[in-house]
Amino acid sequence: MTPQTATTRKGRIRVALEQRLADAAPDVPSLILRAGDFFGPGARSSWVSQAMLTPGAPVRKVTSMAKGVPHSYAYLPDLAEAFAQLLDKPRRLSSHECLQFEGVWDADGRTMVNTILAVVGRDVPERSFPWWLMRLAAPFGGFPREAIEIEPVWRHPMRLDNTRLVDLLGAEPRTPLALAMQRTLADIGCLPDAPAAPRRRALA
Repeated sequence: MTPQTATTRKGRIRVALEQRLADAAPDVPSLILRAGDFFGPGARSSWVSQAMLTPGAPVRKVTSMAKGVPHSYAYLPDLAEAFAQLLDKPRRLSSHECLQFEGVWDADGRTMVNTILAVVGRDVPERSFPWWLMRLAAPFGGFPREAIEIEPVWRHPMRLDNTRLVDLLGAEPRTPLALAMQRTLADIGCLPDAPAAPRRRALA
């Protein structure tokens, strides 16, 4: 597993928290499941729903976060199902289990955008995310500062190795991407006539 060398404020907090959980085992068991950027029904605070698309309106443009750069995404219902299945197997888990959810690996940096266009059924303009504007505004704090802190995640590909997860579950929950995207667009109001996604079972 790649060593964690976080340089951002939130990154250092996460590393410290995970280390405390590891130190507390086995007295305090813990389960960590790392994943890529969220998307899917109910994922209101996500790059897909807040930056790539405009919620509550038909898709008239798509914003590309970093054209041509591979990236990892996690469809939330699949991630929730993976958590639920893991919790059903407590005897197979170690006292401090740190797993990775591969999710959707956009290997060419175009898969997510192309899938959105395919679901919409028409070509729409594609724009690049204004990282330059975020850099100018970052000194004033707020969203631009937070965005710039994680810009390297969009510039440098990071693929999540789910080998241990698959060993435990047999297979990673995986909804076909076109269906996952259709449900996502419908949930955020970009496909008003599309059926809503079915509810998944709640985590224990």
